[in-house]
Amino acid sequence: MLSTIQSKLYNYCVRAISTSLVALLSLFFVATKPIQAQTPPIKPPGIIIVNAASMQELSGLAPGSLVTIFGQFQTTNNTAHTPTSTIAPETLGGISVKIGAINASLLYVSPTQINLFVPETVKDLPTNDYPYTQLLTVSDAGKNNFTRLVQISNTAMGIFAVQSNGQGTAVGQITNGVNAPTNIYNTDGSPKELTVTTDGRQNYLTLYGTGLHNIFAENPKDENGVAEAYTATIQGIEADLTYAGPQGTYLGVDQINLKIPAQAAGLGVVNVRIGPKGLSSFLYVQTNPVTIKMGGTQPQIISLPIPDSFLPFDATGELTRHSQVMKAINGKVYFYDAWRYHATQKGMSLVLRSSISNPIVLVYKVNADKVLQYVAASVTSYPSSGGLIVFGSYSTYQILLTALPEAGDYLLLVTSNDDSPEATGQYQFTLNTNVPEIDLSRSSAQQQGKFDSTDLSLANNARIDGYWFAGKQGGKLNLSATAGFQIVFGVVKADGTSLGSGINGNTLSLTLPETGNYIVYAWPLSALQFGEYTLNFSRPISSPLETQASEAEFSQQRFRANQTRIERLGTRRFVDDQAQ
Repeated sequence: MLSTIQSKLYNYCVRAISTSLVALLSLFFVATKPIQAQTPPIKPPGIIIVNAASMQELSGLAPGSLVTIFGQFQTTNNTAHTPTSTIAPETLGGISVKIGAINASLLYVSPTQINLFVPETVKDLPTNDYPYTQLLTVSDAGKNNFTRLVQISNTAMGIFAVQSNGQGTAVGQITNGVNAPTNIYNTDGSPKELTVTTDGRQNYLTLYGTGLHNIFAENPKDENGVAEAYTATIQGIEADLTYAGPQGTYLGVDQINLKIPAQAAGLGVVNVRIGPKGLSSFLYVQTNPVTIKMGGTQPQIISLPIPDSFLPFDATGELTRHSQVMKAINGKVYFYDAWRYHATQKGMSLVLRSSISNPIVLVYKVNADKVLQYVAASVTSYPSSGGLIVFGSYSTYQILLTALPEAGDYLLLVTSNDDSPEATGQYQFTLNTNVPEIDLSRSSAQQQGKFDSTDLSLANNARIDGYWFAGKQGGKLNLSATAGFQIVFGVVKADGTSLGSGINGNTLSLTLPETGNYIVYAWPLSALQFGEYTLNFSRPISSPLETQASEAEFSQQRFRANQTRIERLGTRRFVDDQAQ
């Protein structure tokens, strides 16, 4: 937290706008905005009203905001006009704009565009309607009138971008440690690389927008303006706002100051958005996304311990916008919690229940040098998913059965599916080692089992048992089942692909496609069926099934060097041993 003196100094610094930023913001007042290629296609006599920063069409106007109107207008001499003094006039180049009975202040007019300031006093206009509406009237030099019924809203938010089209690199500054604030963009409009800290000091970001400062806030006149009424995110990561309110120099320009969160380090080009705090529809009422470029190194993983002497282990947690993050190669961000587990047995089961839509668990092995290597995931839709089974149609319930490559340290990352970036919510999982090994060193073997209330439960309440064995590429195996009721059984290979399944009375004949560990599963066809069963394994004598794979073969098959979509940690990262 900034002290009062630091806060005042910071606000003073960031409001001392540099010459280049002044020139950029001045574009709104002295030149066509946005660039011609971004002008919305319309036909007379219609008009389109957009937020001057976001360039998004408006259904409502916010008092004290900047607005652009596109259309076909007659101006004096059919040329562009700008004010000749520092006071914005109510008539410019033969153009005037009224909102109800109040004249708007004009900042620029041309035959196709009007830039204006919505007076603060429009919120005091009398109206009997809800939502509060007023008639907007554009009158031009040819005595043509263009009208539109518009709502009067507290906010109509937008953030300025360098290209003046509401997209791409943001207009803004960074505090840059103890140095003077610097612009966050290069002269060609590309983003500069920013860091969370400079010389050990926290950096703060300043952005500029319009239509934000009239939101309802508990203390709108204090030092942070209306910051308490907004939430700011950098690629979905919540950033603490230290100020939101009028910029103080330019008519209609609002300013947003925010603390750059540590989780944003190293994420590259990311979106920054602002939205009202506390709304369940936050994702739908945010500002236009503008971009910045985050440099530096991604933070080390902070992990929570799982005591191996207390299995089965029940854990609870919650993913929030302050959680750790990983960025997939598709550019999207996923929140996660990391749990550290020292495995003494290879067989592992994990049941995940969550309020997160489409949750998943990613399993990584921690090597001696603290480099992470992907092992498994609790979904079958990815490549290299690690010998697993997922059952049930419920998107908030998953089961992972797998055989770890060896005893050692592992990380379990609770996160969300590719289709659910930035998902948050509570979760609970149970970790256990109730996936025993099947010894297939002989030509035949049997595994006795029993479905009862202590087994893992699928989403439809059917019980499931899991086993594992180690096999060599090319080995052949026959699998069948015996029971007094129908059961489903099958085998899954190391990349998560099913090798086949069957029911008792059928024999499943397999050729193992690779060297590594395999999962065998069984569950009753009737969801509430309990009872004993037998799994029968056999192999042709001419085709030995070797149960020991060499370390070199295993490493080649199990730990693939190439990154896949699921390996969202991107570059290899070290594990922080300090549990927090």
